[in-house]
Amino acid sequence: VESDAKVINMSLACLAKYKNEIAQLLELAYQKHKIIIASKRNSVLENDLGFPAELASCISIDNKMYDNNPYYIEHIDEQPIEFAAHGDKVLVAKSGGGYFRMTGTSFATPTTTANVILLLGAYPNLELFEIKSVLKYHSDKNSFRVYNAVNPLEVADKDDLKSKNGVKCLCPDCKKSVKVPEFFSYAKCPECKNIFPLISPSDK
Repeated sequence: VESDAKVINMSLACLAKYKNEIAQLLELAYQKHKIIIASKRNSVLENDLGFPAELASCISIDNKMYDNNPYYIEHIDEQPIEFAAHGDKVLVAKSGGGYFRMTGTSFATPTTTANVILLLGAYPNLELFEIKSVLKYHSDKNSFRVYNAVNPLEVADKDDLKSKNGVKCLCPDCKKSVKVPEFFSYAKCPECKNIFPLISPSDK
């Protein structure tokens, strides 16, 4: 709250016994025009969906799977959790190198945080309730989309990496030559199935 951060991602869920202390911090953040996006608890306890997610002074996120559009944000009519985003089998970096898939609200929440940051980049003076209104409106109209975005999931799951105009690189594991479109940021080796970052001429 004391930092210069405008948007704060909280992929955590505190117990209800900390509700009062967390509520005071969120109120202070709201007064300083900061936006907090918080995860719902994955394993719901009785009368406890996780804090600060249950508080109205943040944007609360549940986890769902959206195959067609992993950037989509859905409005939930049932309170107190207001929105859901893609957090199912998300490709994440693995400690020690490589990638693997994980599921949970902690992966849906950063997706929403990133979209909120894009929204604030265009309209920096939006307040919390205005951002919620924008997300709800586009969710209800089914019009929330991210265009011209390269999703690492699409690259990682793509078996056919052939392209007429592409970039050749070597797989760091099996040293096989891999050809991928120039704008991809990740490559998948067809031989050993390893997924690795791609540095292309366009990155300079």
